[in-house]
Amino acid sequence: MNYSWPGNVRELENAIEHAIVLGLTEEIVTEDLPTTILEEQSAALAGARYHTALNRTKKELILSSLREAGGSYPEAARLLGLHPKHLHRLTRNLNLKS
Repeated sequence: MNYSWPGNVRELENAIEHAIVLGLTEEIVTEDLPTTILEEQSAALAGARYHTALNRTKKELILSSLREAGGSYPEAARLLGLHPKHLHRLTRNLNLKS
């Protein structure tokens, strides 16, 4: 689903043929696909994990700073080295309650 299919229909046809010829079962599974597709999928998953971990870390830092600042956004922003407007925007983008 995440693969961009730069070769469009021809690449899709080749991937299906590859899976049919080299597949071990009647059902096509991920492992039957060509390595180029699997490598791109693996890279996409690694990128998703990176962004998930990064957002989790941002949330923890923001919440920790807000607790330390007693709920004061200007003070939490100062502790984080951010402008208060930027902290509000981050809070909104990360779906944290303001």
